Amino acid sequence: MFPVSIEDEDVCPEADRLACAVIYLMSCHARTQCPRLAAMIRHHLELIASHPGAGERVAFVCRQLSPAWDAIRLQDEKHRVAQAPTH
Repeated sequence: MFPVSIEDEDVCPEADRLACAVIYLMSCHARTQCPRLAAMIRHHLELIASHPGAGERVAFVCRQLSPAWDAIRLQDEKHRVAQAPTH
């Protein structure tokens, strides 16, 4: 049933905000393939991974995904360069 009851002491608002932000950025990246968004996603994943309020599993997954988003950023940059008009 939604919403799930959560005790206030179990919630870390800053870690939750970071997680919400990275999910939002990922959805924006899915539409645009913007390399700057990919870089921001990697940065947010690193912030979450090192945040004391993040759960162990969440931090582990963020550490694992961070390098993948750097590779995505590089691919996005190559794609942008390949599509740029030549003069």
